[in-house]
Amino acid sequence: MTGDALKPEFQDARSALLLDLRLGGICVIELHHAGKSREQRGSSRNDDLLDIQMDLQQVEGWEPGDGLQFRLTYAKVRHGAQFRQGLTVCMEDGKFIARPAEIDVAAREMFNAGKSTRRVAEELGISQSTASRIKRQMNKANKASLDAFNSKWASKSGASQG
Repeated sequence: MTGDALKPEFQDARSALLLDLRLGGICVIELHHAGKSREQRGSSRNDDLLDIQMDLQQVEGWEPGDGLQFRLTYAKVRHGAQFRQGLTVCMEDGKFIARPAEIDVAAREMFNAGKSTRRVAEELGISQSTASRIKRQMNKANKASLDAFNSKWASKSGASQG
């Protein structure tokens, strides 16, 4: 189906098609990307027939070369379905692994308290490679924050001296 998703005639035709497919027992998976503001693009009317709407977000500290990783949240769930919120999804040893985002938070707190990678892995019930990956991402995020702060501070200092 092609057309201008902002035009009512396209939205009506799309809604009718999706409803026909649903009534026929067919699952439809539709993918969209967010706009520059990381918000939904186009009309929210396009989402009226959706049963589930997921939001994939970049993991803090992720860099190219780290492999596929994202945070998964559910923006919309219908029919009383219950899904676990706040998952971090990554690929480890060729398999997708989903872990609660609270594990990432707990691991970061433990690393900040000086615990070893082995100890963090044992206490949280995750592999040492996962604990190591969380620590590496935490360090990258901390370095990026520090670099941004130093850059901002240097530009303010230079401006006040000039």
